[in-house]
Amino acid sequence: MRQLWRWAIVLLLGLGAFPLAACTLNPPRIVAIVPGQGAQEVATNQEVRITFDRAMNHDSVERRFVLTPSLAACGGSKPCHFAWNNNTLVFIHDNVSFDLSTTYTVSLHAGYADSSGQTNTLEHSWRFTTEGRPTLASVDPADNTSAVAPDRNIVLSFSRPMQPDTLRTAIQLTPDTPFFVRTRPGGDTSQFEIIPLSVLKPDQPYTVSIEGALDTHQNSTYGRIESRFKT
Repeated sequence: MRQLWRWAIVLLLGLGAFPLAACTLNPPRIVAIVPGQGAQEVATNQEVRITFDRAMNHDSVERRFVLTPSLAACGGSKPCHFAWNNNTLVFIHDNVSFDLSTTYTVSLHAGYADSSGQTNTLEHSWRFTTEGRPTLASVDPADNTSAVAPDRNIVLSFSRPMQPDTLRTAIQLTPDTPFFVRTRPGGDTSQFEIIPLSVLKPDQPYTVSIEGALDTHQNSTYGRIESRFKT
C-alpha cells in the first residue's frame, strides 16, 4: 500500500509539471510601432516599422502583415518590400505614397513566430491618418493689401517644407515681372522670398499665382492659389 502511494505522488507531480511548463512559455512581443496608434498628419512617404523584443522568424511576420487599404500601385516598376533592421520589420514603399488624408490600418495576424519557433497567438492592429495637401499658410503682403512699397520682396509661407525647384516653376507674378525665388534666410524650406529683378510699378495691381508646387513628400498644392496686392 505504501508503495502505491509513492507511485501516486510521483504521477501527480509529473502531471503538475505540464501546466507549469505551459506557464513558462514566452511568446514574442511587439515593443514599438511607427506610425504610432492614432497618429495624425503622417507623412505620405512614411515607412511602417514594427519592433519586436527579440530576433524573429522573418517569413512568419511578413506573411501576417496586412495594410488596409492596400497600396494598389505596389508592384511592377514600383515595388514595395520588407526590410529588417535587427528586430525591426520595415515596410518600405519609396515609389508609392500613401493617399492623402486617409486612415490606414496595420494588422499583424496571430501566429507570427520568433527565431526559436515560439508563436504569438494574438491579433494586433492599429490605425494612423495621413497628412493633407500642403497649403499656402500666409503671404506678405497679405491678400488685397494696398499701398505696398514697390521695392519690397514678397514672402510666401507654406504649411510644411517644400521642394525649392518646384516653387521656381510653379510661381507667376503678373503683370509679367522678372524675379527669382530663394528660401528665406535662416528658415527651413517652408518659407520663400519672391525677389523682383526691378522695382515694381507704382499704383499697379499685382497677382502672385502658385500652381503645382510639391512638398518634400511629393504632394502637390491644390489647384491654383492666388494672392493680390497693389503698390
